Amino acid sequence: MNQRLNPDHVARILGDALPPLWLRSKHNIVNFVLIKKGVNVDELAALVEPLEGVEYVNTLARTRTALAQQRASATNLLLLAYALVALLVLVRYQKLNSLWLVAVPICSSAMLVILGLIFAFSLNLFHVMALF
Repeated sequence: MNQRLNPDHVARILGDALPPLWLRSKHNIVNFVLIKKGVNVDELAALVEPLEGVEYVNTLARTRTALAQQRASATNLLLLAYALVALLVLVRYQKLNSLWLVAVPICSSAMLVILGLIFAFSLNLFHVMALF
């Protein structure tokens, strides 16, 4: 077995910064690593990049990307819902003044975004879902 793929060797290199959980079979080793806060994951990725048969999966980055995509989709759906409700209200009541019924939730959503910009907090998926 390649010395660099030996779990003991990798554990010796990384020390106690990465407490590993190893699964061994006859033909391969699967490693799940719990990374402590503050560990530079780029160095870990660089360490395993030249190794053949090793794939580094950064689940934190994948989760952040997925949540950001879901937040964007939810925001688009919220805007679509506002537009459809405004259209429905306009068709039902056939008066432009009836759009004021939709203006209240639209303004409250816009106010949340503006306050987020003023106080520097980012809207996440759960904030957007709460607007529904």
